Amino acid sequence: MENLSSLRDVLVDEVSLSGLEGVSLQVLWRRLEARTTFQVAVTEAVCLFGWKHLVERCKEIQFYERKTPFEDTFVVGNLNPLKTVKEYYGYTPKDPYASINDKSLGVRGLCGAYKTRRNVTDSVRCSTTGGLLCTYDQAVERYGDKLVLVASQKVRERSLWGKSDALAPVNDRQYCILEVIGRARTQGVTQRAIHAYLKLDPRSCFYDVRMLAKYKFITMQPPT
Repeated sequence: MENLSSLRDVLVDEVSLSGLEGVSLQVLWRRLEARTTFQVAVTEAVCLFGWKHLVERCKEIQFYERKTPFEDTFVVGNLNPLKTVKEYYGYTPKDPYASINDKSLGVRGLCGAYKTRRNVTDSVRCSTTGGLLCTYDQAVERYGDKLVLVASQKVRERSLWGKSDALAPVNDRQYCILEVIGRARTQGVTQRAIHAYLKLDPRSCFYDVRMLAKYKFITMQPPT
């Protein structure tokens, strides 16, 4: 398999950009295929390699079992700001877009299932050797779409704004805006879509977006 190093980096980046909510395996493969900067056909070999790498080599990624299957409620690059979330997807997602700030663990972001999902990392990865305890096929059979992969706060922040520590601090609302932009990948997202998605006051959203642009967390450009 060619470009293994690049594939490893892309896998971690995709999990990280999915935010605190995380991503299921099936949605991860779809997002991998949708990458414009890295083209790869998601074959069985890629799935097996990706699973093994994420379990054995990526200790900054944890595995959680949700009470309900993961819903891909954010279609990359396709959040229509002229419609409500319910109108766009045809249903109201089971999980609200809850803003989380768990100071005891140093974790923040958007996740409706944060308080109900169960950490199953020790059933997937050996806590002493770091080796596989669960093959890819076993994981799919055991958990299905209830299994989500979630990157650590440090890794998620690095995917959003790089390794620099010189950036100005962001408040929780601004961080959630960055998560939404990160989920849109290179396609970007309109300001109107952001405040619709997060149910923010448009004036507050306008201020936060301008502050993020001022401190170079984001760039702004006219829609094409």
